[in-house]
Amino acid sequence: ADEALKARYNVNWRAEVPLAGKRMIDWVLSAIRESGSVGHVILVADFGADADITLKPGASFLDNVMAGVEAAGEAETLMVTASDIPLATGEAFSFLVGEGMKKNADFVYPVINRIDCDAKYPRLRRTYHRVREGTFTGGNAVLVRRQYVLSSRERIEQLYQARKHPLKLASMIGFGTLIRAAAAKKLWAGALSIPAIERAAERTMGGRLRALVCPWPELGEDLDKLEDFVEGERLLGQLKPGD
Repeated sequence: ADEALKARYNVNWRAEVPLAGKRMIDWVLSAIRESGSVGHVILVADFGADADITLKPGASFLDNVMAGVEAAGEAETLMVTASDIPLATGEAFSFLVGEGMKKNADFVYPVINRIDCDAKYPRLRRTYHRVREGTFTGGNAVLVRRQYVLSSRERIEQLYQARKHPLKLASMIGFGTLIRAAAAKKLWAGALSIPAIERAAERTMGGRLRALVCPWPELGEDLDKLEDFVEGERLLGQLKPGD
């Protein structure tokens, strides 16, 4: 948690921020349970919650993801989710798992149309990218094949380390793809398409990678700054029993 969140909520971790009577992590875990699509829940955290296994966190986000993947035993397919999407519902997670499995891919990444985000959560701000099919933001939960993640760990670490170094990232993804992405953002949306991004990702990462157009903006509405939490608490506080 940053200093503003610590001062307002007296927590060390964003996941523990109380929202409408429940910690943020508890909203997410409740939705996962309600989805009926997940067999076992592995939590990587410095606190307890409704999980089948709880692991101590490592030094980085990537360390935490890999620890959870390794602890999943013989599970073939995993849903990996961040703890900062308390608006997510059981239906949203169920959609990701059900429709994602139909993609028969090693990595499925949900993308959400800006129209859906703005219509439902106009006060929450997201980063969007234009492509031929529309203007999308990315989700904060993914569907992966466990063996693919384990076998691709070195490449994933390289990409993670390069994420804030444009030239290094471009050399891995391809300058042509990034140029088309820039053109799509500033000039012509048709310069880049979802299938083209999938092909570029596969060249970089190997395996079968697919985007899933998702009608559930809740998977993309992560709470980050203090104003996000204030709005999230307002929205969750409006829920009635059964919502």
